[in-house]
Amino acid sequence: MTDPRPWELGTGPLPKRSRWTLSCQYYLQWLYIPLGLAVAFVGSVFSLSGGFGGSAPQGAGAKGLPKDPYGGDSLFLNRRQYLLELRGSTEEWTGRADIGLRRAITRQPQGPVTLGAEIYRGIGLGGLEALAEPLGWRVDRSRTRWEPGHVALLVPRAPAVTPESLFPLT
Repeated sequence: MTDPRPWELGTGPLPKRSRWTLSCQYYLQWLYIPLGLAVAFVGSVFSLSGGFGGSAPQGAGAKGLPKDPYGGDSLFLNRRQYLLELRGSTEEWTGRADIGLRRAITRQPQGPVTLGAEIYRGIGLGGLEALAEPLGWRVDRSRTRWEPGHVALLVPRAPAVTPESLFPLT
């Protein structure tokens, strides 16, 4: 008997998000962006006048990272990601996952790295593993969370154990 939900086993692409959900997120964000900016402005004025300390948030991108055309870690859904979620091909999803994976590894080279479903939805964990393998990483299926959000956890691949590495000659 075949499994009707291969994404639960990590063998195929995750189910697409509904057009209704995507459209609501994309079009309603233009209402809550100005509201969020107003709240942030009031909060910053309040914190400046109140003398509250704290450090400024770090920039979203580190130096040397290629720009992510899909929005990267943005809270907002840009048009390119919106169209990818609606009707992206496997090749487009592979490019999206490759960019996201390389950026995440560059930020956290010692691992572990987490990737949300918005990065690899169209290729699934099998495709993500195929991209991670040449980079020396693997998907840790025992620690990957399926609900909520289908967050994949990747760790550096362990070096091969040889007798020389276990018992070094002195």
